[in-house]
Amino acid sequence: MAVDTSESAATSEVTPLLIPSQSDGGSYTQPENNKINHYDEDAPMPTMQIVMLCYVRMVEPIAFFSIFPFTNQMLLNTGNVSQEDVGFYSGWIESTFSLTQMLLMISWGRASDLYGRKPVLVFFLAGVTIATTLFGLPKTVWQMILFRCVAGIFAGTIATVRAMISENMTRKTQALTFSWFAFTAFTGTFLGPLVGGVLANPAEQYPSVFGGFQFFINYPYALATIGTVFSH
Repeated sequence: MAVDTSESAATSEVTPLLIPSQSDGGSYTQPENNKINHYDEDAPMPTMQIVMLCYVRMVEPIAFFSIFPFTNQMLLNTGNVSQEDVGFYSGWIESTFSLTQMLLMISWGRASDLYGRKPVLVFFLAGVTIATTLFGLPKTVWQMILFRCVAGIFAGTIATVRAMISENMTRKTQALTFSWFAFTAFTGTFLGPLVGGVLANPAEQYPSVFGGFQFFINYPYALATIGTVFSH
């Protein structure tokens, strides 16, 4: 069977699926050598830059999952919620983080294009750190929901981190780079609930160490949220 070797038939895995035809007034120009970006293909991976970006990627799942082990107990003990309503309010508290994150993700991406990647990421780290810490202090359900919304607002920069990752890799290093990116995300998923569960209600869990601290008796989940911040 004859094989068409003409230039118009040449394709690769980086050839766009839809290429505007000249009859449609399209102005598409095939990139030279089908390169996916303009970076030097033989350039080494900027290890320190990638490590720092992966670290930022780990912060979001730690902040998200750290409250899961103690949210129900927190609602019963300090939120003045009946046992029948714990599941309802727990769902609201845990989902508002993702809701606000979803609603503001595109806006954070635009902000990073307008004001720069680094200022947005620094603002994100400061905001999510403060909001996560404050979640251990509320005494009402609505305060809990409010602080989770605030944390979700600052967690919407995941798109910015992905953009910076893609800007610091080549085709030869993209598989390794995104492997580290995924590895740190799952590391955060592992560390979040572990830290939250170990440090929740320390005055009762570790009375010989924290039993004499009135602050941790009044705010039994403050150490868990503070520990979450220090874990990232």
